[in-house]
Amino acid sequence: MHSFDPLKVGVLEEEALFPKKTIEYLRNADYSMVAPIYDGLVFFNESDFFAESLLQKKIAKIQAETEGQRIAYEQFIRQKGRRPNYDIYACFQSFNEAFKAFFPLIKIVQKKLQPGDVILNLWDRTGWLGAFLQGLFPAQRVVTLWEGNKDVLGYKGFHFWYTNQAEASNMQLAFADLNKPLPFADNSVGMVFGLDTFHRFDQSLLLRELLRITPEEAPILFPHVHLTNNEPDPFFERGCRQLHGRDYDAFFQQLLKRTSRAGFVFPEPEMFTINELSGGKPFPIKSQPSTDHYNAMLAILPQKWAEEEQMEAFHMEDLPDFTQAHILVNPLLRIDFARQQVHVDRGRYSDRVGYLLDRHPIYMEKLKKADGHLLSELQVKVLYLASRLHSVSEIGAALQVEPQNLFAPLKDLEERDIIQLAPVGKQHLRLQQYVSTQEYVVPASEQTLQALWQRAVEAYPEAIFLVSELDESEFTYEECQEIIEQIQLKLIEEGLQTGDRIALLTANHFEAVLTILATVNNGMVAVPIEYRLGIPQVQHILDEVNPSIIFIDQHTQGNYAELLTNYQLVQFDDLEEEGTGHTYFSDWVESVELEILPDYRPDTQDLATILYTSGSTGMPKGVMHTHGHLFRSSRLITETFQWDTVDRLMALGELDSMSGLRNTCFAPLEVGASVVIPTVESKDNLFSIAESISLNEATLMGTTPALLAQLLRFESRVRIDLRNVRQIICTGSYLSPELKTGIYEKFNIPVLNYYGLTETTGICIAEEPDTFNAKASHLGMARGCLLQVVDSAGKVLPADEQGELRIYGENVMPGYYKKDTKSAAVLRNGWFYTEDLAMINARGEVSLLGRKREIIKTADGLLIYPSQVVDTLQQHPKVADVAVIPVQRNEVEGLKIFLVTPGIQAKSPTWFQPFKDFLLAQIGDRKIALDWELLPAIPRNVNGKVQTSALNA
Repeated sequence: MHSFDPLKVGVLEEEALFPKKTIEYLRNADYSMVAPIYDGLVFFNESDFFAESLLQKKIAKIQAETEGQRIAYEQFIRQKGRRPNYDIYACFQSFNEAFKAFFPLIKIVQKKLQPGDVILNLWDRTGWLGAFLQGLFPAQRVVTLWEGNKDVLGYKGFHFWYTNQAEASNMQLAFADLNKPLPFADNSVGMVFGLDTFHRFDQSLLLRELLRITPEEAPILFPHVHLTNNEPDPFFERGCRQLHGRDYDAFFQQLLKRTSRAGFVFPEPEMFTINELSGGKPFPIKSQPSTDHYNAMLAILPQKWAEEEQMEAFHMEDLPDFTQAHILVNPLLRIDFARQQVHVDRGRYSDRVGYLLDRHPIYMEKLKKADGHLLSELQVKVLYLASRLHSVSEIGAALQVEPQNLFAPLKDLEERDIIQLAPVGKQHLRLQQYVSTQEYVVPASEQTLQALWQRAVEAYPEAIFLVSELDESEFTYEECQEIIEQIQLKLIEEGLQTGDRIALLTANHFEAVLTILATVNNGMVAVPIEYRLGIPQVQHILDEVNPSIIFIDQHTQGNYAELLTNYQLVQFDDLEEEGTGHTYFSDWVESVELEILPDYRPDTQDLATILYTSGSTGMPKGVMHTHGHLFRSSRLITETFQWDTVDRLMALGELDSMSGLRNTCFAPLEVGASVVIPTVESKDNLFSIAESISLNEATLMGTTPALLAQLLRFESRVRIDLRNVRQIICTGSYLSPELKTGIYEKFNIPVLNYYGLTETTGICIAEEPDTFNAKASHLGMARGCLLQVVDSAGKVLPADEQGELRIYGENVMPGYYKKDTKSAAVLRNGWFYTEDLAMINARGEVSLLGRKREIIKTADGLLIYPSQVVDTLQQHPKVADVAVIPVQRNEVEGLKIFLVTPGIQAKSPTWFQPFKDFLLAQIGDRKIALDWELLPAIPRNVNGKVQTSALNA
């Protein structure tokens, strides 16, 4: 790829300096010019005469500025979206009239170029132009140049984005100074493309060089050259050389009079009109040097083109195969997914959109077709999946729609400039999306928990990952890696294979965290089970998943003895280590004899965990989560709430809940944060929690409104213990503005609300730190998904109207484990129907208004269905009738239970204890606030439905 005649490739072996690299260089015949090559990138701008010592120093410098910066650069761009700084012209580049001025000539160039011809792209600061040209001209070779180590990407950026690509590429990236002679042989380039270039450099030298390296049949195109033909309206200053179109025309006539070439001045707005607004009719190739426009495309073309060819529009139907293209979504538009509408938002990007559109009035003619456009449901989904970097064919597969059937809805979007179909690879689209939106989309191949862990170990080896309050031990990421590998080896030695289920019936424990990471790294499936769950529910789960091994701890080893008789058990270590008859974890791990892990890499679609949620029938349902689900949800948490390497999360949740599992095991890996695992005893009451937070210097905590209410109640006793906490994230039940305001005023800690379900892999609505408002009553805005409020017929409702909240996105579960019927009841046409009542305002802020089905979340984050309680108590032999209603006492959600029990009177203050014991034996000790009342009869209507309004809460 990087052999440019008359330059030859040379190789310099230098094991001492570069033991893993072969030093390559390009040279001319007499060695007076040598350009280093590093990882396939050619550095013409670092050229010198040949001397081994000079070459070694230059390569060492380049290595330090590219590969040496890789980890730091990746960490920077992964978090760049937290503090975006938009280059509005980079955002606009692919859609504006400057770029599209070239489009009316594309079909002619495609016809004229020969296979193998070199296309030279002169000035490309992100590589997008070169990638686009490569897609338009797949039979040719594209060489794309940039000035050097400067601007948007620099050496480290180009190295990161353009080396080690999974996709085959016919594009060569090189660095070169355009104010110096070009390193190409005479007549070796078949076309030159120089967007926004000609007015920036030494025009005399550049033209001489381009005429030298191109034969007379080769086109030379300069889209976007500043003219003095007219002043912009409204006026704005423009830089670089500015000449009148007639000056260029006169010069071209002198320059080319003894050649078969001719020079042309094509006004940008005219070329844009040909391609975008003319209805597709052909136009003659005609120069317009006296145009009254102030930007033009200059072109040097074979004279016969003007005699034999005509310009015409180029659109998606002209691509060789539109189904293999990717979709670039116009970042200048605001797409209201909740209402399925598109808007031109002049205030977007801090008013930069309005500023830009004022400078491009012809482009506004195009956007009029987009402003206010109502999208179809299919188009909404297409736009969402396009933003996740899926190609047209991949979108068709995800939507179960034949790709050809996407042509019409895509064509409609393209005609309104809402999208552009780009014949580029996924990596190039990722970069353009990053440049234009500051959003870093991790490649699908890296969206696995194994890749997440391996990156964390590489990037943060000496950072603390786990802090165990049990024995006051701390483990770095590197130290945890050694233990995890031992667990992986032991699991394989035990005969477990990819896809086997591993159950953890345990409280949160640092060894449980390591075991889960080892499990998913092996491609096995972790099934954490609530350790206080009732025996029937645990039996149901074990029967359903049939685990190959079960991990228990001191809190569970005696509670489920009869259930666990036929399973292999390993007990996590505790301080007592009294004889239980079970194998202790440390002994189990240390007994491993296997030494080499197989080279296994899970896929993003592979099942990673099954989390069981409480069910209205009393039997929990298993929610399946893939590696990709948990990877993306973890990244959403850290980027939404801006976690950092120095943070310490107090892990109050249990591993059987989504927030407990994700926030403890996976989310910290994204940023190299630490996790504090408190003991069960520490989580027993508010004061021990506060003490643990203080002793372990926690900076982050996730909790429920119930615990926050306790913090306020005992503020004077716990305030000092929370001095290091900088952020509280809260989920699970209604968080009142009064509670948020109280915490902020008393503790100076923002409480950030978020919403998610196990079925959506957690977070899908959230407040962000930068927009925190203690008095806000809404939950926040959509994160990583589409949200809509619909009526009972599935019709999307206008802003501020109440309906059922439904969610569409990559993190929605594939279904409940072994429960197709229950899955189909909540998953419809790709949407997850939450049964939560909500409304979304015009700004996209979501407010929850209630539940179609009542669910109670206890103080420690566990879910209770009132119907489950009713069904259980109805089985008690002394209960004739029962009703249950939700109640709230001091921010704590609970239940009030009404019983009809003939022969029992409420004389004793503990009359309800036998019924409570019976209930908790069946559903487990949920630490839920329960009120009890005896009634002679449950008030019901004529249809037998409980009249809750007649019950005294």
